[in-house]
Amino acid sequence: YSTGSQLMYFNGALMGSTGYTWDIQPGNFFIGRDLWNNDQWNGSIDEVVIYNRTLSQNEIRALSGYHPMQVSSWNVSAGASSLKLQLQADSLSNLANNASISNWNDDSGNGFNVSQGTGADQPTFLTSGINGKPAVNLSGSGNTNLNRGCETTLLSNSNTIFGVMNQSN
Repeated sequence: YSTGSQLMYFNGALMGSTGYTWDIQPGNFFIGRDLWNNDQWNGSIDEVVIYNRTLSQNEIRALSGYHPMQVSSWNVSAGASSLKLQLQADSLSNLANNASISNWNDDSGNGFNVSQGTGADQPTFLTSGINGKPAVNLSGSGNTNLNRGCETTLLSNSNTIFGVMNQSN
C-alpha cells in the first residue's frame, strides 16, 4: 500500500491494483478477522510480515521465494529496519498438531506479539498446514483470531503487508 493505491501480488507477480484509503487510526490489530468483526478468515496462515514502507517490485519478487530480511532496508537493529512485524508458524513448532494458540511471538525483534486469551477464540497449530510446513489454522467462524493493540510504528501511509496463506473453501 502506498497513499491511495493498493497493489496485489501473487507469487511475486503483480495481479492488479485498486484505489484504497488506509485507515491509520490507532486501535486493535487483528489476524483472522476484520476490525469490525464482520468477516473472518477461513484457512491457514504460515507467515505475516509488515514493513513500514512500500517495497519495490524487485523486493516483493525476492520475498516470494526467500526470506524477509532480504529487503534493502533490513537492518540487524530492529529500530533501524523497515521490517516491523514477522510472525512465522515455524516458531510455534513446539506445539502439538491441532493445539490451541494463545500467543504468537513476533520474530522481527520489535516484540509486537499477538495473542488470544479466550480459549474458544484461539486458532490451532497445524504441523503440516501449507505445502507440508507448519501453519496457523483459523476456522472462519465465531471470533477466531489473534490480536494486539496497534503500535504507532505500524501506522503509516506507506506499508507492505506480506502473507503466506491458504484459504479454505
